[in-house]
Amino acid sequence: MAAPWAILLTVLLQAAGSEPSCDVNRTEHDHDDVIEIIGDDTDRLVEAIARHPWRPLVGRGTGSDWAVRGDAELRALFGRANGTYQVVNYEPPILYYHNDDKPLAGLAGIDSRAPARVVRGNLSGLVDALGRGERVYLSAANDTAIVGKLRDLPPATVLPALLLRGAGEALGLNEQAHRALNLWVGGNGVTAAAHYDASANLYAQLHGRKRFLLVDPALHLELELYPFLHPRFRRAQRLPGEPHPALETGGSCGDAAPLSPELPVVAVELDAGDVLYLPPYVFHHVVSDSPCSVSMNAWLGSEATAAAQRL
Repeated sequence: MAAPWAILLTVLLQAAGSEPSCDVNRTEHDHDDVIEIIGDDTDRLVEAIARHPWRPLVGRGTGSDWAVRGDAELRALFGRANGTYQVVNYEPPILYYHNDDKPLAGLAGIDSRAPARVVRGNLSGLVDALGRGERVYLSAANDTAIVGKLRDLPPATVLPALLLRGAGEALGLNEQAHRALNLWVGGNGVTAAAHYDASANLYAQLHGRKRFLLVDPALHLELELYPFLHPRFRRAQRLPGEPHPALETGGSCGDAAPLSPELPVVAVELDAGDVLYLPPYVFHHVVSDSPCSVSMNAWLGSEATAAAQRL
């Protein structure tokens, strides 16, 4: 995948993404393969990230010691914290992060999807909900106290350190000023819509399976990003696997080359014990691919990241 710095300003300043445009003329896109590292040697993972800080990378089994096995371990894990989780009761079960501070938030017709049902209490209850086949979704962003209860778990301490060792120098990462740690739980089919993060991301699958569809940052125009003022800023209106609206309606883009019917993606399947490294600005569409998916990730940013986000 191409280094995204050359297109960063275009992505962040795109302000007219509300309607399908006809200024996309790509029909072919080159994708570098995702690098795979096999085994539980974290040093090999770090070395590979350092050599390829702008390439997605998977460590197969790198986090095998962190895997959570069976309902008993899940109950022990989540019983340590109280908090909130959501039950996604609409179709399709795709979630978009909503930033209430954006100027367009709350306006009629903006981000009008019905909200998921919110459940509060001891998080051991979400294990029962998952067992009933409910489409549970939990993010540490819903309740940051959850992560505080789980900070002694190995991934919580190891992931930021590995990320800093691997990509810190190349990307100018600053652990103290730009660090975040998140826990994620998803029921079968629950999906985080395609988006990019401005920080480097090291993502560990602890239980179940999750599927990432990665899209090169160079394809940001085809993704039809929500504009900066929209509460879904950084998210894509056009999701992987969907045809471009101009094709759906039989529209024409004038003299431009025909649009590709589907976005080219790189699919990455994560099983318990796998670790995924994502460079900044790589778009990812994330699907929980098992009845219960549990993950933890660390984000590290830089002063350049903070400056870009302030634009």
